[in-house]
Order: sequence, then C-alpha cells, then structure tokens
Amino acid sequence: MEGWFDRKRGTLHSPDTDTIRKLHDAFRRSLAGGCVVKTDGIAALPEMDQVEIILRIRMFDDFNKPSDPYGEHDFGSLYASGNKVFFEIEYFDKDLNFGSENPTDPEMTTRVMTVMLANEYCTLVIFLNFFDTAAVFFTHLIVGSFQV
Repeated sequence: MEGWFDRKRGTLHSPDTDTIRKLHDAFRRSLAGGCVVKTDGIAALPEMDQVEIILRIRMFDDFNKPSDPYGEHDFGSLYASGNKVFFEIEYFDKDLNFGSENPTDPEMTTRVMTVMLANEYCTLVIFLNFFDTAAVFFTHLIVGSFQV
C-alpha cells in the first residue's frame, strides 16, 4: 500500500485515508451527502441545545490520535450545552444495508453521523460488537430506536 507515516499523530496515511478524511470533513461541516442520526438522549434535550450541539460538531476540528487513530476524522468528543457529546461518522452503501464497498466514492456511499451523549456510547458499542455485523444491525438501530 502506498502511503506515509505521520510521526506527530502516529498514524499511517494512504491516498484513500486522505480522501475519506476530506469527505468526512465536508459532510460534517455541511451535513450534505448523508444523514444525521441522534440518540434518544440527544433527542430528549431542548431544541436549542440540539442546535448548539450540531453547530459545534460542524465547527469541530480537535482531532487527535486517541480519538482519531486512523486519521479519518470519523469520531469526535466535545462539550455543548453542559453535556459531553460524541459523534461518529460511518460509511454505508446507498441503501444503508452494509458498509460501503468504496468509501472514497460519494456515488457509492452514504455517510451517517450518529450524535450521542457520552454515557450512551458504551451501550451502543457493546451492542454492535456483540453481533459482529455492525453495519446491518446499526442500520436496524437507526430505523428502530433512533431518530433521524
């Protein structure tokens, strides 16, 4: 694989990583080319708090090695409206059934950003890891218990 090692971040980069990072950044800033999913905890917050959270996510640029080990800018942690909030960007096929075969191709990929309270993250990760087919079950979670 062609690429280079970023000593400051301690990550290996490839042309694909750079493209994915740019696409994630563009999606996060514009919210175009995908969808945003909020957990029940976020949905229960007052509307103005939700607006502040989304605005802070759109402006977020504090990616670091522990939270972004692959350099894709697919996860972030921030404080907004008195809450610790996480966001995570995943890439799915256009039908939202499976992971994208080529996340560098916007014609084949739908980006999904999940916004959650920090205390909701552990439950979601445990559930997804239990099934070992996160994309399929994640899609069902989006339809079932999350608000789009």
